[in-house]
Amino acid sequence: MKKWLICGAVALLGVVGYSLYAASIQRGQDTVVTVRQRDQNGTPINSPDPLQIVSKAGHRNLFDPTITGYELTTPNPMKRLLPRHNQTVTLRYRSTWSKAQVRHALAHARYLQAGTQVTATPFFNDTQVQKQHAGYGRISTSQDGLTWSKLPISYPNVALTAPSVAYHHGQLTLYDGQTQYVTSDFVHWRKHPLKWTNAPFKRGQIVTPYQQTDGRLALIVKTPQYRYYVGELRGHQVKTWTALRLPQSRRDPVIGVSAVDGHVMAVQQRQHHVSLYRASDPTARFHLVGHVSVQRSRHEQLSNAGVLALKHDRYRLVFNLKHSSGTQAGTFYRELTGAFSATGSQKRLVPDYVWRTFQLSDGQRE
Repeated sequence: MKKWLICGAVALLGVVGYSLYAASIQRGQDTVVTVRQRDQNGTPINSPDPLQIVSKAGHRNLFDPTITGYELTTPNPMKRLLPRHNQTVTLRYRSTWSKAQVRHALAHARYLQAGTQVTATPFFNDTQVQKQHAGYGRISTSQDGLTWSKLPISYPNVALTAPSVAYHHGQLTLYDGQTQYVTSDFVHWRKHPLKWTNAPFKRGQIVTPYQQTDGRLALIVKTPQYRYYVGELRGHQVKTWTALRLPQSRRDPVIGVSAVDGHVMAVQQRQHHVSLYRASDPTARFHLVGHVSVQRSRHEQLSNAGVLALKHDRYRLVFNLKHSSGTQAGTFYRELTGAFSATGSQKRLVPDYVWRTFQLSDGQRE
């Protein structure tokens, strides 16, 4: 009998002790753990960054540091239970892909996408408040233009505005503003400011590279007045400028120009639709080839647009909608016939991350 009483007392004390411990945890202070996940260049990998974990001290830590395509190179100081004091943790990663794997993905991609990702704010259901937050450069590949995969490499640790991409002979280049960033090992990037001083477009921004029939590279540039020019890239200088013969209107601006299946296509935003123009090369005359209706609210505008050439003489119009409040409403697309008429309904594209800006191009096969 005495033995049973002792066992009961011990069990009761255990229950009471655990209850008191649990109550103390519930009444305990909030702990904030700030986690930064960075690549080899110190560039944020995910959004949001930094990530904040807010919970009671002593509660189980549910954070998983795993990132697909990357491996952790620094010790993870976070314990199984959250600490009693606030903590800031910086985790460094490197790609699990070899250089040969990255080269293969780039050389065999049907489509390439260069864009920016805002890491300062969280996102929900593919919408994100972006406003003037900086974006970091990203490069994605795709075989069908619907499923995109962000390359798990180390990106330039610099805020970019609207990058575009080219891949030639094992060399990957991001163009942004009036600068090119070049890498061959997909970690270290060399920055080369491009030189042009011509008055009409000295404040111009690079829109996309364009490979000419003779193999030389040209750059299409947009001015703050929404006028477009093309110039030949020679070393780090851009020369022999020609104006693109496109509609020029601040009220109905051309919001996208891209190289598509050996041609150049432009997308002009109108009140209830977009107009599509095509030319055999940037110096040729652009011809109106179609109008495509776009579903959007009166508070939304197209902020980006591009066209992909699909199999069987079909096309796809891809565009971003942005609310006047600065919220990115998502990326959408319309399927087009060979005559650039829309078929089916407008659909939401589910990208590999929220594309703040994007520039689409055909894959650059070596």
